[in-house]
Amino acid sequence: DHLPIAPERLARAENMTKPEPHPHNAGLQLWIETGALGVLLGIAFLAAMARRVGRLSPALRPWATALLAVGVTPVLVSFGIWQVTYLAMAAMAAFALTLLREGPDSG
Repeated sequence: DHLPIAPERLARAENMTKPEPHPHNAGLQLWIETGALGVLLGIAFLAAMARRVGRLSPALRPWATALLAVGVTPVLVSFGIWQVTYLAMAAMAAFALTLLREGPDSG
């Protein structure tokens, strides 16, 4: 009726269906992948970004603060750091802020 499946192929197929444990937020992911040092570096990175936003012109500061908040919230709640969609959204937000910073009259 059917062909027998080799035991090693069956074991490999079973392993592919088992979910791998992975964190669904940046804090846990940093802790698992890099330990305490990575978490401290992540916090330092966020602090540096917040300082940078604080140095922007008053006209751009609310936009940059909103982009930072919108960008940080998903990774702290549901996304992993390396998900392509998150990285693409962060890149588009940075590009949009760059365009806002330069303005239409700077060209």
